[in-house]
Amino acid sequence: MTTPDRLDTWSIRIAERAAPKESGFAAQTARAYAAGGAPRRNLFSSPGQAAGGMGGGAVAVLPAVLDGLAYAAESLKSALGSPELNNLLSATGLLVGLRAQRRAEAATRRPGQDDGTALPGDGAPPAPSPGPPPSPSSPGPSPSPRAVPGDDEDGGGDRDGGADGDDEDLSSASPGARPGALPGTAAPSGGAAPGSAAPTVDVVRAALRMSGRLRARGLAPAGRGGRRPGCG
Repeated sequence: MTTPDRLDTWSIRIAERAAPKESGFAAQTARAYAAGGAPRRNLFSSPGQAAGGMGGGAVAVLPAVLDGLAYAAESLKSALGSPELNNLLSATGLLVGLRAQRRAEAATRRPGQDDGTALPGDGAPPAPSPGPPPSPSSPGPSPSPRAVPGDDEDGGGDRDGGADGDDEDLSSASPGARPGALPGTAAPSGGAAPGSAAPTVDVVRAALRMSGRLRARGLAPAGRGGRRPGCG
């Protein structure tokens, strides 16, 4: 495109925005303004007034617009070439591109995939749904009963030393108890040294049962000031 063609194209564009009524002869006006000298001065001259008339004719707007653009050309060049405007245009272009990309992704995304749930047939297992919250009035897990040392399987209430106490072999109350050993001691298991292993729970419970039955019969264990069986 040659320089006159560019001049005609831009003059028509400027006239369509600034003076639409003068777009028909915008190319001739721009060429006369670019030529300078008398042709440019004639664009701003007005004919003389006629006697009894309102004036010789209307003043064109496009020459004034071209004159203003010519004076502001240097300032426009500095503004358009400044790094600030370059950064502003780059940021604006980036935001517009991101917005267009997000709109395109939203248009191609199938319904039901934007909230993280998979559709049937996608090959992914469905997301587990949360269960109902526990009711505050629902009872919690009941605590397991704790064994009280010294309680008997009979309930601990019958300690009169009846026939069940006479028939029970005290030495067989615990599998690890030694014959003739004191209550609270157990036979060493395996190859452990005597007295090195702590008494098991069964041995302690058997000793507590024996002590309770002796107290029920009026006998105290040895070492507590009571009388031993067979002692008057």
